[in-house]
Amino acid sequence: MDFQQIKARFYADFQYVCDEIFPDHQLEIGGIDEDIYSTLASDYSDLNWDHELCTTYNQDGAFDLTFKLLIDGSLQAACLGRFIPEDETIELRMLESFCDSTSPFYKRVCNVTFMGAYLITQAAGAQVIRLHDVDPNEPKLVAHYEKFGFSWLPNEDGAIILSMSVSVQALEDRVNTVMRLESQT
Repeated sequence: MDFQQIKARFYADFQYVCDEIFPDHQLEIGGIDEDIYSTLASDYSDLNWDHELCTTYNQDGAFDLTFKLLIDGSLQAACLGRFIPEDETIELRMLESFCDSTSPFYKRVCNVTFMGAYLITQAAGAQVIRLHDVDPNEPKLVAHYEKFGFSWLPNEDGAIILSMSVSVQALEDRVNTVMRLESQT
C-alpha cells in the first residue's frame, strides 16, 4: 500500500472514530486544502504555518500528514505531521487549536490528535510518535503530553532537545485510558 492509500485509509478511519465520539456534530477530516492554507497563513493563526508548509511539508524522504477538524463550517484545529519510514516514526510538527469553550473539542484537541496519530501509525506501520519543537516553558502542556507517555528525547551528546516521543503501544494504552475516562464524565 502506498502512502496516498494509507492517508485515505487514515482519513476514513479517523472520520469514523470522530463521528462515533461526536455524533451531534458535523466533522470533516482531511488534508489542508487551499482555503484552510489561506486561513492558517493569515493572522488567524498564532503559529507560522506558511513557513512550515513551505519547508517541511515537501521534504524529500518524508511523507506528510495533515488534517483539519471542522464543526459547522468553522476550523477547530489543524495538525501537520509526517511519516518518516526509515525511522518508523510519525512526527507531529505543528498542532493548533482554534476552539472556544462552546466547542466539543475544547481542551480535547491533543487527545483527539493523539488518537489520530495512533490511527496513522496503525495504517503506516510506525512504531514511534514524536512531537517536534515542544516548549519546555509550558509546564501544563508538557505535563499533558507526559500524561500520554511522551518523554523528552536526548540528542547525540545527551543534552535534551525540544522533542518528546512515545512508543505506539504506550500511546495506545494511554489513549484508551483517557478516552474511557472522558466517556464516563
